[in-house]
Amino acid sequence: HIIVKLLDNIADSEGAQVLIGSENPLDEMKQFSLVAATYKEGNRPIGTIAIIGPKRMNYVEAISIVNSTAQFITKLLS
Repeated sequence: HIIVKLLDNIADSEGAQVLIGSENPLDEMKQFSLVAATYKEGNRPIGTIAIIGPKRMNYVEAISIVNSTAQFITKLLS
């Protein structure tokens, strides 16, 4: 349930969202980082893909993977 709450907050955002450690609104996630992006059907957000990892990770690579995967899924649903 913790992850669902966190991803719900991201669902309305455009592009990749990055939350590092204390930027996470949930206490349970403050030891981790999250990189997430929403995929859509038309203009309606229907899901989110995310990477949860250590605070020290390759953010450039994680953002690229999450963005391209969300864009690919959106394209498949169009």
